[in-house]
Amino acid sequence: MMINGLTTVTAISRGLPRLCIRNISTHNPFRLDAVRHQFRPGQLRRSTHDNADKFTDRYMHEKNRNASFRNLVTKPFIFSVAVCAVSFTGAIIAEYEKMRSLGIMGLSRIRGPFKDFFQDFTRYKNGEFRRKLNRWWNSLPDSRKVATTIIAINAGVFALWKIPKLFPFMVRWFTNNPASGRSITLLTSTFSHFDWWHLGMNMFVLWNFAPLACDILGKEQFFATYISAGVFASLGQNLYHLAIRSTRVFGLGASGALMGTLAVICLKRPDTQLSIIFLPFFSFPITHGMLAIMAIDVLGLLFRWRFLSHSAHLSGALFGGCTRIQL
Repeated sequence: MMINGLTTVTAISRGLPRLCIRNISTHNPFRLDAVRHQFRPGQLRRSTHDNADKFTDRYMHEKNRNASFRNLVTKPFIFSVAVCAVSFTGAIIAEYEKMRSLGIMGLSRIRGPFKDFFQDFTRYKNGEFRRKLNRWWNSLPDSRKVATTIIAINAGVFALWKIPKLFPFMVRWFTNNPASGRSITLLTSTFSHFDWWHLGMNMFVLWNFAPLACDILGKEQFFATYISAGVFASLGQNLYHLAIRSTRVFGLGASGALMGTLAVICLKRPDTQLSIIFLPFFSFPITHGMLAIMAIDVLGLLFRWRFLSHSAHLSGALFGGCTRIQL
């Protein structure tokens, strides 16, 4: 497992003051602060410190208008429980429908002479490209299909971050801020990445662990666990920052969901061996790796490190562990 470091990326949106996004890593929080330097001279307007400070104060004032226990704690908690319930209920229904479809496939053999007609009609309608794409998709195991779907969603959201005009929209709806009062961002921030290396590292972990997770849980339960762990990781991050009165923090990333998935694997397959990408000859049990990461996260909470969102990591892992125990 790799731990991301500190990065500072200056991002500008048309009509907005200079914004600096810091500490973006695996589900890492970042802050909106004023900076002096211009990102693209001649293309975007220069803004002074006073204007930037006014924007930051106005942005936080908008969020603090709904700063009540109900909006900041109760509603997000209810939303998280609802997402969890819907996800696992949907997984149960999907599993039932899959078993039902297997029975229907057995009945489809009675089509007799009409079978070749339907196959020829579908082949004519789809075209060459669609046939190749369909053939490739059908050749993938269930675990790769789930991972590919999640990666595609994350890649789409990442592309939206690169459109300057959408920057305010992305900050509002695809980052998780404890003082925002918006529960939906608990979910949307799980699929949001600002840097390409952040996206690549998280999706690399997902791609490698998806087969094992699907083997343990099944594709339906795996997807439900991933979604729910990501939401509860965001909730845990919010509660932590509210407790320490640090609300000018914005979180995004999939590491909370990944930590929940890894926790399930640890409890079910504790002897699974991992290796570091740059040291393939060195391997260790997944439980040792998880304990090391969680120890770093605990130290991060105690010393209030800002390199990673340690509260989101621990919350995701705790949810995954509790889910596995219940199942």
